Amino acid sequence: MTRVVPEDNGRGGYLLRLPTTGRNALLLVKVMSEDLRADLNNNNEVELGEEIYVEVYRTNKETGKTLLRELPEPDEVPSAA
Repeated sequence: MTRVVPEDNGRGGYLLRLPTTGRNALLLVKVMSEDLRADLNNNNEVELGEEIYVEVYRTNKETGKTLLRELPEPDEVPSAA
């Protein structure tokens, strides 16, 4: 995590550094879990260096922006059994 923007009128989120590319990407409040959103709004309870599982869902080559959406942590994913 490189920057935090607290939620204000449905806007805000985290600027995250992607370990695979070293580039920054945006995780906006509208695509994060309720738990992560609560952390964002409660004095940023997410710690620097904490892993947040995400996927890229949009890139814009003109602006260079990469948008992310949160994924469940591996231990939260329901099994296929």
